[in-house]
Amino acid sequence: MLDLIKKIGLIVGVIILGTLVYYFRLDSDSFDLVPDINSDLQIDYQDEVAMVVVHMAGAIMYPGVYELPVGMSVMEAIHFVGGVSSGANLDKVNLAKEIRHGQRIFVPFLKQKEQGVVQSYDKIDINRASRDDLLLIPGIGVTIASHIIRYRDDHGFFKSYDDLLQVKYIGKGMLTKIRPYIMLDK
Repeated sequence: MLDLIKKIGLIVGVIILGTLVYYFRLDSDSFDLVPDINSDLQIDYQDEVAMVVVHMAGAIMYPGVYELPVGMSVMEAIHFVGGVSSGANLDKVNLAKEIRHGQRIFVPFLKQKEQGVVQSYDKIDINRASRDDLLLIPGIGVTIASHIIRYRDDHGFFKSYDDLLQVKYIGKGMLTKIRPYIMLDK
């Protein structure tokens, strides 16, 4: 019985001693959990974050070229630049993919299936569309939208789709790409 009391006393003593050592170690000045604010070490966080340049296009709320931190996923990049516009088809985009420098991220517009019939969004009248309306057309950015409006103001309504080839930056390939999204109302 005396041996049991000695063992319990020894265990309690070791626990108390360990607690005291631990307490005084944390209380000493040699162990700082928080660095000294007045230290000479200056950290410039902008220099530490590597950046990549990506082109966000399509059904993006604010399409354009952006400088984003390395390591972002496509989903984070889309969120960072303002999200997607209505009618975005995110099923066609790998949202988990990590972005790379020089990458173009294109979010296509959605076509909805309702009761077996494919319904697409209304076509945009190229002769009456505002700048914001033109920006909804996949492949049309601010520059091309401005050139379309300038051409329309200078020459009047487009009489045929081929008239769009006279607009700066619109070639046969671009016309083929935007044709399903536009209409001519004379």
